Amino acid sequence: MKRPRSRRLSVLYVAAGDWTEERRNYNQVQRGLFAPPAVDLIVLVPRSSRVSLDLPANVTVRRATLPGRAGFYAAEAWMLLTARLRSIDAVATGNTFEGVPAWLLRHIGNYRWVSDIWDAPHKHLVTYYATAATARQRLRRVASRTKVALFRHTLRTADLVLVSICPESLGSYRLAPDRVRAFQNAIDLADLAPVPDAPRRPNSVCYVSSLFLPDRGLDTLAGAATLLTERGRNVEVSIAGTVANSAREAARSRHFRVLGTLSLAEAHALMARSQVGVLPFHWNEDIAYTQPIKVLEYMALGCVVVASDLPGVREIVRPDVDGLLVEPGNAEALAAALERVLSDGDLSRRLRANAYERVQRFDATAKVSAIFREIERVCAA
Repeated sequence: MKRPRSRRLSVLYVAAGDWTEERRNYNQVQRGLFAPPAVDLIVLVPRSSRVSLDLPANVTVRRATLPGRAGFYAAEAWMLLTARLRSIDAVATGNTFEGVPAWLLRHIGNYRWVSDIWDAPHKHLVTYYATAATARQRLRRVASRTKVALFRHTLRTADLVLVSICPESLGSYRLAPDRVRAFQNAIDLADLAPVPDAPRRPNSVCYVSSLFLPDRGLDTLAGAATLLTERGRNVEVSIAGTVANSAREAARSRHFRVLGTLSLAEAHALMARSQVGVLPFHWNEDIAYTQPIKVLEYMALGCVVVASDLPGVREIVRPDVDGLLVEPGNAEALAAALERVLSDGDLSRRLRANAYERVQRFDATAKVSAIFREIERVCAA
């Protein structure tokens, strides 16, 4: 049924998690922070979520009445069942269990269902439970496999699938091409710009991540730093983020200055003071096809990017134009790339300038506007 567009587009966005300054560059938070004025956006969050961002006037935050995950899903189900009465045109969910109620109740609520994928849907299988050892871990791996299988089944029925990772990673999902719209990752560029001629600490390298797991490459970076020291170049490597227990051994390298979790402003200040920003990810099917936000922040703040050569990173960084890409897990290649940019000032200046020009194409405001245009198109069809 064709829906008249005589009124404003109304969208319900189901989003578990916090909406704070520290998460302003997270995809789901961007949807609310940069929602176009012509859209009425209702954001449903759990009762315990922190919401401290200054959101636009056309964005309304609704909290679940009941506590816990069950309370959140109960609130979602009620909103979906009454979507027709609320004049909600579309319901958007992330790549988690939130999409299952949206799939089950779509015909009752008479809305379009939009699945918003910004991370690998099978992430828990690969990253967290890949080395399941205990009985509890094995059970969680089986449960995660079941969840992914269910998500694959439901996703094929979505009216629209928004993808902020490399679309080829969803090949096994057998999605109808006309229902998939791919968007590159983006960040809020408003306050991100390198200070011209600002002093950067000599031989300084930073690695910023929300969570360091074994596949984030701390071991490769430690090996590269050791090689550089043996060659007479002592690098200062700052590690900012939470280090998982499984990666603690690699983080103990004598070449690392482990800063722990920083605020977003502190992380950006660290990038602005560092010569190089690294992303030495290993290869796996989880992170290989994601487009890391930290790479975009490095580029916007004037860090020279040295990263693993992965499909998702190549969506952002053009090799030897905007940064240097190296073989994943190869400490020798990483050390050689770091040596190049730390010793060649002309190369660093060229890469830094190209990267800053390139990152202007990854603006979150433009991306979110394009996303809501796609949602409106689906609702009107």
